[in-house]
Amino acid sequence: MIIEGAFHKLHENLLMDSFPREQCEAFLVGHMAMAILLEMTLRNEPYPASRIRLEKPYAIAEKAGRKLRADLFAETPLSGKLASKQCEAYGIAQDNWFEVKYFRRSAKSKSGISRQKNARRIATDLLRLCVLVEDSGSGARFILSVFENEPESYVALKTRDNKERHWLRQILTPGCHEICLNFSEEADIFQVTDDPLVLNALIDVKAFIPVQNELPGLYWGYLCNVINFKLSLGDQMIIHSLEKAIDQTQSGRDAHLQVARKLIGGLST
Repeated sequence: MIIEGAFHKLHENLLMDSFPREQCEAFLVGHMAMAILLEMTLRNEPYPASRIRLEKPYAIAEKAGRKLRADLFAETPLSGKLASKQCEAYGIAQDNWFEVKYFRRSAKSKSGISRQKNARRIATDLLRLCVLVEDSGSGARFILSVFENEPESYVALKTRDNKERHWLRQILTPGCHEICLNFSEEADIFQVTDDPLVLNALIDVKAFIPVQNELPGLYWGYLCNVINFKLSLGDQMIIHSLEKAIDQTQSGRDAHLQVARKLIGGLST
């Protein structure tokens, strides 16, 4: 479990950084890339640096007329017993796509408007991973979120009419969860299409959380692995699961591209 091993080294790397005030999203991507590189090196994987790419383009986004990129991509080879279906059941995959968010400590980030926007940014990352990754069953999709304080200081866990955002709270809660994100129930800033849009997903969340949160310079980190999902856009649908990868027939690829074209304008973060 190279990705999970790398994630659990991440907070140590962040705490050891000599310039914490200069940390930003790019720093976090770099730290995660280095942690994955270390994990693969410890396993004697050949040429591990060549298996990690920053800002990897989403091919289907280019077909849909936009140049969107994943923050991080890592190819973690599966060989021998690790290629078994049993490992797939734990979310272990060869191709690993990451969308990364880093939330800094600032008064602005804690305002009501910014907290709503930050919640929307995570929702958009979830959509990007489900819509823009083309695979034949060998890909894993991760949202990596790191906060310089407790997450509720940065993201709105409730809507403006005080309804709980269960999908967001579960993304920030360790364990396996089934989430449902119905965009018609969200604020205008969440909307990416005029058609009804619903995303149901099974996620597995790992976390590092300080047991004493009064100290300065601490981090809250969450790695959300999107294992299964069903995205419904009007009468169109994209389904991915351990049993059923995204349809790779020509008709399946055409349908996927149609969904991407409808949503692509709202998938910038």
